[in-house]
Amino acid sequence: MQKLKALLNNIWQKDKKLSNVIIIFIVGVIVLIVGSLFLDGDKKYVKKEQQLPQNTKDQKNEIYETELEKKIENILSKIDDVGSVSVMVTLLSDSERIPAVDRRQNETVSEDRENGGGGRKTVQNDSEEKVILFNEQGGKQQALVLKEIKPKVKGVIVAAKGAKNPRIKADITLAVSTLCDIPVHKVQVFVKKD
Repeated sequence: MQKLKALLNNIWQKDKKLSNVIIIFIVGVIVLIVGSLFLDGDKKYVKKEQQLPQNTKDQKNEIYETELEKKIENILSKIDDVGSVSVMVTLLSDSERIPAVDRRQNETVSEDRENGGGGRKTVQNDSEEKVILFNEQGGKQQALVLKEIKPKVKGVIVAAKGAKNPRIKADITLAVSTLCDIPVHKVQVFVKKD
């Protein structure tokens, strides 16, 4: 250890250029370490911003699920001998919006004829698509939506007091299958606790 210390002192005192290079190197390493700490923080911030639209989609789907559950509970509770009902709906996918699109197509045909009787025909097709935008009251531009496709239902669970009776259970299954446009094997009906 003493030899290393003596060697460093010797280099430090005799060769000023080398000592300056060592200092610059150490400062550079410190700048890189500190800079990488700040960059990692920025990346985390950007990732959180990018996840916001996904959270908004999840909230819209949850709202749709809740509304659908309430509608099913409402109609099932009106069926004779069903009693009180609780419903849980799971969705297969997210909702999909189909924007209005301005499509332009252009076809150009050119024919080249040669003196010998031969020739060639060239057809060029150009197409362009642009999403139609409109201005909202706040001045923000938004795509004009032609159609919004609601998410499909994956499955439904129903808990009903009247499900002890097999006829009522079958009626509930058939009603939910019809309402949600799903096969009966994706509807499960159970007896609800008191």
